[in-house]
Amino acid sequence: TSNKKHHHQRCNSCPNYTDSEILNNSPLRSEKKSNSCCFLPCVRIFFPRGLSNLGNTCYMNSALQCLTHTSPLRKYFLKTRDSTQWQRKVSPVYTDFLDDMWNSDKNVIDPTNLKRVIAQIAPRFGGRTQEDAQELLTFLLDGLHEDENSIREKPYIKMAVDEEGKTNKEIAKEWWDKHLLRNKSEIVNIFHGQVRVQITCSKGHVTQMFEPISQLTLPIPQTSRSSTDCKYGKNIHTTQENSEYPTLHHCLELYTQEKQTSSFCEKCNDMITSSRKVRIWKMSQIVIVHLKRFTTCSLFGHQKVDTMVEFPKSLSLDNFIANPEDKKDMYDLYAVINHTGGLYYGHYYAFVKHNNFWYCCDDANVKKMSDQPRDIVTRNAYVLFYQKREQTLT
Repeated sequence: TSNKKHHHQRCNSCPNYTDSEILNNSPLRSEKKSNSCCFLPCVRIFFPRGLSNLGNTCYMNSALQCLTHTSPLRKYFLKTRDSTQWQRKVSPVYTDFLDDMWNSDKNVIDPTNLKRVIAQIAPRFGGRTQEDAQELLTFLLDGLHEDENSIREKPYIKMAVDEEGKTNKEIAKEWWDKHLLRNKSEIVNIFHGQVRVQITCSKGHVTQMFEPISQLTLPIPQTSRSSTDCKYGKNIHTTQENSEYPTLHHCLELYTQEKQTSSFCEKCNDMITSSRKVRIWKMSQIVIVHLKRFTTCSLFGHQKVDTMVEFPKSLSLDNFIANPEDKKDMYDLYAVINHTGGLYYGHYYAFVKHNNFWYCCDDANVKKMSDQPRDIVTRNAYVLFYQKREQTLT
């Protein structure tokens, strides 16, 4: 591996920074001014800015770095700022933050204003205690959705659908249309998908629900190599070639496997033993995969699962999608929230991809990193961000 150190240099021709390797190795280097990233027409080259730690806010900084590199979300807010007529709380401040992250000439951005407005919708994030990055991510996206939601007066909706004589496709569309009667925003367009939940009672009555989701929360299978004795879900012995550890594929298998439960059956009019099976129906443009590392078990109570989970840089969900029309899509990894430490202590940092380079964003410190899987795929991975690959016409 190379031991070269890369740093950011200021362009002499525009208020922009670029990586020294990009600057010095450009084929147009001789045509540019010294230390200039500009040629005609001027090209602005972005590099990830760092974020000030405001006191145990690494959880927030890691989530913000990943959202900053969520291309469709960033483009939407920077393009449509202040375009709506109603009063908004989070969106204007988030847009200002994105503008700083994308266009500022500073190396490190102060997210104080954004933290303050997040605390207004979720007071738990107002202090200086360590919080959960995935929970902040959820609250922030919900806040942005409510600001951008064009449905200002939400009608009461009964989600049950009459299934008589209808195909699954028709039933799923009815569920989705009802979701849109209360939720219509770019957050829905970018992040929301749909899963089919099928419940079969012990007397054979089947109930289907096509529920909207914004993240895939996946349990982690435990193996003999796991660092915790708390058995969450199914124990497995990995047999996949070249893999000592459970993979994201195993997590998806555990998520979609049939589980025994007790639920109320309307046809039996009673609580009854049932089987519950989840399948993905359709996925969104951005797929957020939340690995369930913080769990509860009867033996130890709350527990962090440190099991290494191997995940691909290119993801196919075909084996877990029930809707045949939504198959054959590929998703590319572009960001990872990592957590090192235990249940009540630790540190968050992010890996983000931009212009085909990977960067490690650790609060104010940003450094270029290798794109080798062994460097990106670690046991500290907590939340994974995938973007649907654009299909090319053949």
